[in-house]
Amino acid sequence: MQKHPGALLDKDTIYGEIVESLLHNKDLSVADMEGEWYDRTLKPLEYRGMFRTAKEIRSYGCDVILSAPFSRQAHDASEWQGLVEQCGGGDVRLLWVMVDLDTLRQRIEKRGEARNAYVLENFEKFVRRTKADELPMVPYVLIQNGVEGTAVLRQQLSGLLDSGPRATLTK
Repeated sequence: MQKHPGALLDKDTIYGEIVESLLHNKDLSVADMEGEWYDRTLKPLEYRGMFRTAKEIRSYGCDVILSAPFSRQAHDASEWQGLVEQCGGGDVRLLWVMVDLDTLRQRIEKRGEARNAYVLENFEKFVRRTKADELPMVPYVLIQNGVEGTAVLRQQLSGLLDSGPRATLTK
């Protein structure tokens, strides 16, 4: 089978504007992306759309990388299995990107995005909720994304994406 280029699907790039518009239409702010209504209503739709798209891309023999916070799925074996099945089964790898909490906070501040205001005001709650300082309970490849920069990150990723088609998920 001929090897085809892969695809990167980032949840925020794909759905960010749609989510912001829907929140606005519900008289909610982008800070409510950390809220109950978003978690119950929009987030499941975002993830299902990403998984269906990944499954379709993989059916053509292409690798796909999904970029989103997979905290719930990575900390629950049955959630993880459901994710794998929705992505078409087979070789689905989790790349768990870790960063120390000080660097995480600095990077969120540097973004300067309105949707992160709540996160910064409630950083400890955000860390507990997203399990940002916990390792997954399912098989994963650990990527340390600290202050060293992209050279170290590239070195860690080298060779991970050399046979396919697979789905690779990043936190």
